[in-house]
Amino acid sequence: MKCHSTPLLSATAAIGLLFGAQAAALTIVYDFTDGSPSATTNEFEDAGVTAGDVVTDTPGVVAGPSDVYERLQRNLRDSQEVTFTITIEIGSTPISLTEMSFIDGIHTREGTNDTFSQWDLGVSTGSLTPDIVTNSVTSGVNPDFTSKSNTIALEGLTNLSDTEVTFTFVVNYGVSPDFSAQGNNVNRNAFIDDLTFTGTLGPVERFALRISPNEADFDFEWDSQDGKVYDLLSSLDLGTPVAEWPVYEVGEMVYEGIPAAGSITTLTAVPSTDPHRFFAMRETAAPPPPPLLDVDFEEDDGGFTASADEGTAWE
Repeated sequence: MKCHSTPLLSATAAIGLLFGAQAAALTIVYDFTDGSPSATTNEFEDAGVTAGDVVTDTPGVVAGPSDVYERLQRNLRDSQEVTFTITIEIGSTPISLTEMSFIDGIHTREGTNDTFSQWDLGVSTGSLTPDIVTNSVTSGVNPDFTSKSNTIALEGLTNLSDTEVTFTFVVNYGVSPDFSAQGNNVNRNAFIDDLTFTGTLGPVERFALRISPNEADFDFEWDSQDGKVYDLLSSLDLGTPVAEWPVYEVGEMVYEGIPAAGSITTLTAVPSTDPHRFFAMRETAAPPPPPLLDVDFEEDDGGFTASADEGTAWE
């Protein structure tokens, strides 16, 4: 989606966006059932994407089920660091990865110390935000288990093809916030669960929507494609997501289902009297053409006259 704003000479200001219907989100999920390091589901598989197993620099850290979660965990002692990596191999079909989410937590047994964990996150290309996730459990307060959900934004991972991306998770754990001290209880675990990568198939297309004043009205021009139709959406503010904006209406005129007119489509003299108004153009696939004839003969003759001398036999 590309946002394009145009200086206008009239008293009404407008900002234009052009966006297509969102591609369905696909996921790669690791739920670590029975301690397996393999991806549980990979909805990108048909596009040639391989989700690699979790690899660690410390043997024996993939654990089986707990009472609460199936989890990837490590009995950490003496402020050990453990690194986990996951490599996603991408084929010739472009994909975009936009989000990573997971549950992180601490599992202790009868601990008497405050306990802290930290996950440092990395990616081989692009960036992620936030890149540090922390957790803690206070002495005497729910000493057995604590967990929380995390959503990590992935940036710079669009239109990926014929490449691989490696994600890195470095976990540290201790009874001091700087991990300089570790308690004597070996039954403490830092864990991660329900690790999910979310994205879409296909390249992210860039469009341009151009708005220019036409006396008190506006003219719109945008890049279009055959087989697509367009809806002009509008809002008086940016507080609502663009995808939720209503179709623009003026009197009896409703600006929706506008067919593409080649590679460039235009609307002229679109009225607006508001001091400020925001516009967006939504692109969707054109509906199939209506049938040439649609008659139901079950209830009546449909306005036709039956003949025994002409035509074909009735079936």
